[in-house]
Amino acid sequence: MAYGTDSIERLVEQAEQRYRYGDFQGGVEALKLALAIEPDNGFLHSYLSFGLINLKRLFAAQHEAIIGLELEPNSAYAHYTLANLFQLKRDFDKALQHINDALILSPDNVSFLVLLSAIQLDVGQLQEAKVTLERALALAPSEPEVLGLFGDYWYELNELSKAEIYYNEALSIEPQHFSSLVGKGRTLLRNGNVIEAKEHAIWALQQQPNNSTALALLTSVKARQSPLMGIWWRINTWLVSGNNARTIVLLISAYIFFRVTSVALVDFGYGAIGTGVSLFWLVIVVYMWVGPTWFNKKLKAELETVNLDRNF
Repeated sequence: MAYGTDSIERLVEQAEQRYRYGDFQGGVEALKLALAIEPDNGFLHSYLSFGLINLKRLFAAQHEAIIGLELEPNSAYAHYTLANLFQLKRDFDKALQHINDALILSPDNVSFLVLLSAIQLDVGQLQEAKVTLERALALAPSEPEVLGLFGDYWYELNELSKAEIYYNEALSIEPQHFSSLVGKGRTLLRNGNVIEAKEHAIWALQQQPNNSTALALLTSVKARQSPLMGIWWRINTWLVSGNNARTIVLLISAYIFFRVTSVALVDFGYGAIGTGVSLFWLVIVVYMWVGPTWFNKKLKAELETVNLDRNF
């Protein structure tokens, strides 16, 4: 794509390189310089928005993305940028609308298919995500993003061995692939490989020290290692290892079991034991209620971390 001047092309190349290595602030600064030269270039506004999204400056990112789309209404990339933005804002209806608009304009763009599958996984459309990923894989069989998301797909289905195969394949192509490092770390942790899971969390955080998903993995490792919190982590992981219907059935069944057991013990003259069973259920409920708050406090503490030592 020509931008009218060699200086703009150089600045765009510089921004692309900065983005590739995670220096989104550097990429944003390069694009600001490019926009000072050509302020009505829609692509530059959309590309700037992409950097701002990764810096979590969502208000500014939305402003730039809208300008980009207004200047180039038929730009697939402008729709792609807005889809990224709305995914991060958890507005999945708008995210799906824009990524589908992008794919109408550019149906074989692998990056667009990757984002569509990621959004489909976010909203629980697992079968649709699989179809999208198969389409992307046919177009780019060695693309780490596609392989990593296939790993996420199998992880959501609790098929951990299949998930690890895809994460390993992605990492064999790109050893520092961020989302696959995090995904494999989560899989290792679920399989009880705490030390390796921690290593993967640290490798990911060395690339993006304040990334919330990598910090959540590290916090999960710490929770798993804690004698008290580890119990909550195991129970919670087991409960959510299937779909929502399964989790609801398990919780209702547990409540009925404890309630029926308590009433039966009282009816058979074991009132003290029946009361004890009721109190035990209450303790479990309080423990499971406090657990997420406890976990979130630990995650918040990790989010305040700026630099990580390699031997953390």
